[in-house]
Amino acid sequence: MTQGSGAQDPKRLLVCTVGGSEAPVITSFRRWRPRHSVFICTDETTSTVKEVVGSLRQAGEDLDRDRYDVVPLRDGQDLLRCLDDLSPIRNQVDRWVRKGSDFEVVVDITGGTKCMTAALALHASRWKCTFSYVGGRERTRGGTGTVVDGSEYIVYASNPWNALGYQAVEDFVILFDQHAFSAAVEVAQRAKTRVDDPTRRNELNTLEHLARGYDAWDRFDHQNALHWFEQVRKGFNNLKPLFGEDVVRDLKKQLDAAVQLLKRLKGQVPSRDHVIDLLANAGRRRDEGRHDDAVARLYRAVEAIGQVTLRVQYDVDTTAAVRLETVPKPLRSEWKSRADNGTLKLGLQDTFRLLQALERASAARHGDGQEPAAGGDAASAAGGDVLLGQYFAKLGLDGEASPLTARNASILAHGFTRVGQDVSNDLWHKALALVGITEADLPRFPTLTPPEPR
Repeated sequence: MTQGSGAQDPKRLLVCTVGGSEAPVITSFRRWRPRHSVFICTDETTSTVKEVVGSLRQAGEDLDRDRYDVVPLRDGQDLLRCLDDLSPIRNQVDRWVRKGSDFEVVVDITGGTKCMTAALALHASRWKCTFSYVGGRERTRGGTGTVVDGSEYIVYASNPWNALGYQAVEDFVILFDQHAFSAAVEVAQRAKTRVDDPTRRNELNTLEHLARGYDAWDRFDHQNALHWFEQVRKGFNNLKPLFGEDVVRDLKKQLDAAVQLLKRLKGQVPSRDHVIDLLANAGRRRDEGRHDDAVARLYRAVEAIGQVTLRVQYDVDTTAAVRLETVPKPLRSEWKSRADNGTLKLGLQDTFRLLQALERASAARHGDGQEPAAGGDAASAAGGDVLLGQYFAKLGLDGEASPLTARNASILAHGFTRVGQDVSNDLWHKALALVGITEADLPRFPTLTPPEPR
């Protein structure tokens, strides 16, 4: 073996598996010149570690006991035991890289059993490190045996995240499909700091933008959602190697539709689009089992469709300041004492009482005894002739027995009562019926997991 050259790197940690030969370990040590080394061995190869240390010291290397650790494995042929025994190394690696951005880790997987190298590779796949492997220009048994001493050289040295970043993508997909968008963003961000390959970085960048967009939308931050989706549309091609043409094509269609909806949501508030957005958000909370959150959103969606109908059909621009003179008798007389400077501030139930009064007054003027439409016929409630106020009562949404009262008693409003699934489901179906849509009409967030083949 040739002598190494150059001083040690004070910011480099070498982690290597040790087999029956000292030569590859010494080659790796001399190539990387680490400040500290971790030798992974079994009972059978502890002697090799001693030989490595002795040889390096004899050659003049500064390898005092505080410059290396020995990690013994119970069984080099048992992958699960190797994984367990290597777990403490993660803390040592974390402490090393936290010393500074220029502190680095080299992982050499040349020596030891296949289970040892596989276990170390699995652990190291989550580290920011360089993989190293010692090959040989000459082998025994006609080129199929072990490397001949003196012919060793480093044949591979690369950032494993450039190749193993797909593991981060898999973690991202699981979180994204569960709508855990903030966590998905963190996964993509962390992975980006570990890769140096431009292609992999672009892929992770687009994924991060995608998760940021849906995270913003899920929080009703429509402006930022639109911003991030526009960034994703510029980088769609980055996703094709990860998910294939079919998934990316479907994602593009959904994102195009999302962008159009988000642009409409920037308009007058509230609109029918805002109602649809609230219902879709409530549906996601129901799917997650968060029924208090779902009912809070359903309550607002019901209130909003009433406000939209008042504005579109009766020119009542806002329920925050309804002019008393626009309220039909006898409701005007009932509410007169509540007026402040001739205006009224209406809550949900009063919004629909006003709608009912206006509907009756309109029917009386036109001699029209129209009955409220049912089911899907309520779809034109924001702009047609459906008597939404009467349909509200027909659905049982008024009075003390209304499922809407659960929101008032919940911890998200005025009480401490947990909303149950039965109440959430009841209000869900009645809210959809009131707005005149089905669950299939709502915008849905995409999933990145390819569908199972039929």
